Amino acid sequence: MADYIPLSDPTSIIGISSPTTTGSVGVTPADAGAGPLRAPATNQKSSQVQAASPNQTATQAQPVVSGPPYFVRLVSAVSGAVVTFNASPDVTEHRQANYKPQELVHLPGSIQMYTNTPSRTFDISTIKLFSRTTEEATINMNNLWVLRSWLMPNFGTGNGASGEIIGAPPEVLYLYAFSSVNSGSRNNPTNINKVPVVMSTLNIPYSSDGDFISTTNGDPFPRLMTISMTLVEAQSPQSLSNFSLAKYKAGTLDGF
Repeated sequence: MADYIPLSDPTSIIGISSPTTTGSVGVTPADAGAGPLRAPATNQKSSQVQAASPNQTATQAQPVVSGPPYFVRLVSAVSGAVVTFNASPDVTEHRQANYKPQELVHLPGSIQMYTNTPSRTFDISTIKLFSRTTEEATINMNNLWVLRSWLMPNFGTGNGASGEIIGAPPEVLYLYAFSSVNSGSRNNPTNINKVPVVMSTLNIPYSSDGDFISTTNGDPFPRLMTISMTLVEAQSPQSLSNFSLAKYKAGTLDGF
């Protein structure tokens, strides 16, 4: 399942278990020992993670994130809210280079003129949200609304709370996948680490052939829901200006 915990600092996540820690929420006994990216299941009481309501502010919630630091997670660059996927999803990175062919008369081929390299896209699929208890179902339902909110702008007369910027676009997120969560500065190559992204699609299926469990409010929620999403890299103009091919090739360029 996913855990949602707002943090006061989106670049510093504390309370993360070491890779040897067991008891991650949302991993079923069938997943235990399936690979290095799945934490073993343990006693439910000891594995329950404290989660915050989406209405809590960053200072009201305890900055606790479960599971090894290489779990796939999204961190809001605006509010510091964190959604962690404890059951490892499939992550596919897409990137291409664009060339414009130059067709010359009688030439037995075309000359490829480079134009640009667009931003990457990340397809995250088979995100399994396990709800074995009422508490887990409630957390997962809250997380879905957090994920939905990351597609929406701050628009309308219902906004205007202290600190909100009316008219702001959807929040920029930091994507971490299979790498340690840190401030983003690194000296060695790693996997996807603090890459700024925006969410472009979110797919939430409510299957008709699965079992449901009640939340704390009595609403039904699937015991197993598999969602998916697409994220688009969203580098700032300053980050693009500071791009270094040498650092990128070495895997040490922060934010890329």
